Amino acid sequence: MYMETKVAMINHEHKFIFLHIPKCAGTSVGQTLKDIAVNDPNEWHAYACNGEHHVNPYGNLHCKEFGPERHFDTFDEQMYKDYFVFTFTRNPWDRMVSHYKFRHQDFGVTQGFDYFVRNFEECFEKWTTENDIDLELIHTTSQIDFLRGNHDLVIEGQSPRIDRTPYIDFYGKFENLNEDFQTIIDTIGIKTTSEFDGVWHQNKSEYIIDDWRTMYTQELREYVARKYSEDIMGFNYSF
Repeated sequence: MYMETKVAMINHEHKFIFLHIPKCAGTSVGQTLKDIAVNDPNEWHAYACNGEHHVNPYGNLHCKEFGPERHFDTFDEQMYKDYFVFTFTRNPWDRMVSHYKFRHQDFGVTQGFDYFVRNFEECFEKWTTENDIDLELIHTTSQIDFLRGNHDLVIEGQSPRIDRTPYIDFYGKFENLNEDFQTIIDTIGIKTTSEFDGVWHQNKSEYIIDDWRTMYTQELREYVARKYSEDIMGFNYSF
């Protein structure tokens, strides 16, 4: 069965924990895991709408179940030691473009990409409440800081900011999503049918950019390289 708090993903039958780094296909991976590993949909409260909605300041309707609180957990250290722990990372330059596309389409961010990347907080303040600003800024935290618990957001009832990197058994890559996902489900022993053809794509933006590299000037490219240098070096990414 699944045990979850604030949409943390732990499965006791297959003994795995999935760490969802924002904007790294986590919703798609989570939804797919739900569909292939959970027998009782009532046990899952993370990636399916519960029928309750709210309207953001720009009039867009969103499921209340979808929110940054899903990126946190209350698991104890022993669970991390005993279970197969995995996550997915993404090229930081591409991740910023994905973040911009999502905010531009669904939340009314109208500033240009260059300005958005350099001024996250100011852009967010134009459409979110003071209480929600930290919930959005967690999406711009570096991937390695997210995994280490080095962020400013603490949600009531959530676990302390622990460094989870010592417990991670497998780092999948967004760029190799289906192949790495297959490695994961093979490792944890989830059997799929012949109809399974890979990770379902959730939260796909309708704002199409054929090549994320075209969004960057040389100066902005270097800015992101400095800002996310640990992600670039630690996860072996390049422009």
